[in-house]
Amino acid sequence: PGTTAQAAAGAASTPAADADEVQIVPLTLATPAGRLRFDALIWSPLTSALKRQLCYDQSGKSAQCTDAPPYPYARARLNARFKDGLIDDCLSDALIYQGVARDAMQRRLRAAVLQVMAQAPEAAPLVVIAHSMGSKLLFDTLLRMSEEPPGSAAALAAQRAIDRLRLLVMAANQIPLLSLADQPLPAEQVAAPPDSLQLLLRKRLRAERAGTARPLTLVAFSDPNDLLSYTLEPQRYAQDGVTVYNIIVSNADTWLGLLERPDSAHLDYLTNPDVGRLIACGQPISKLCR
Repeated sequence: PGTTAQAAAGAASTPAADADEVQIVPLTLATPAGRLRFDALIWSPLTSALKRQLCYDQSGKSAQCTDAPPYPYARARLNARFKDGLIDDCLSDALIYQGVARDAMQRRLRAAVLQVMAQAPEAAPLVVIAHSMGSKLLFDTLLRMSEEPPGSAAALAAQRAIDRLRLLVMAANQIPLLSLADQPLPAEQVAAPPDSLQLLLRKRLRAERAGTARPLTLVAFSDPNDLLSYTLEPQRYAQDGVTVYNIIVSNADTWLGLLERPDSAHLDYLTNPDVGRLIACGQPISKLCR
């Protein structure tokens, strides 16, 4: 039986995790089709200490802010929830990563990727599920690893991950927004340079030319009411052997056509049963899915 390694690169609330490391949560399941190995790479502990500086501003204290004094000013209830969740918790992650902490965050994720890849069979197909800024962090890190000296452990692990990848699922994709920070101001209007995902996909070309590449399906789940999510432009990412699908979902109710709760729209992809079913079973539904 084959083994599929499925790595989810996404932030989660893990106050007990070591603040200096990416938390790895492994799980192996036996199924009628073979063994299925999961490795969840949880990077949120990397930014937790810095985000504690914003605890004083939270109206509803998060788990890491329970010892902070109450916020003394009145906020509208929904505004308070959005400020706590989207700004103080989510947007702050992106700002931290785009600043001087980027190198350290990539080095921590590099160590986690090396650990996970060392335990996976080289021929096993790989599924990656990335949420929100986890996509950008993972692709930047893999690209950086692939550019280390040829034959190094990091370069070989990155290329193995690229070659094994069969399904890439992105929820709340922020690459079009976050990649703006990687570009200089143009002297005139020019086409956007390739982002880290595009550059990683180009590294499949060697295997494609050798006739050994397996098809890759790239799926981006987006809720149009998610203020922090973007679809993928197929013309930028599709190529021989790579198929791109944008799947539009709704993560919460829309009120009178005017508003969907922004926090639910952004945070609830992986608890949306429709998203979970499509990831697990595909469309049309696999006969192996029960």
